[in-house]
Amino acid sequence: MYIIESLHPDGWREQGSARIEYWAYQEAQARCCSDGRNTRIIEPLTRQIIALIDTSSCRLNPARASDLPLCREPSELSG
Repeated sequence: MYIIESLHPDGWREQGSARIEYWAYQEAQARCCSDGRNTRIIEPLTRQIIALIDTSSCRLNPARASDLPLCREPSELSG
């Protein structure tokens, strides 16, 4: 079992768990990207930190894709 914790102003708080390490990574990254909090995965028997996840692994919000210099509005492509 792997424990998923998120960093809050008052410290790390348990946010969930997963039996398989792969699913712990998926859950931790989803939580981190949705709320913007650093997240870590802990192996509970040894309290060893398996992974630290921050927002640098999150995809760009599609609503802001037009902010990128290579993106164009559809009206700019027609002419």
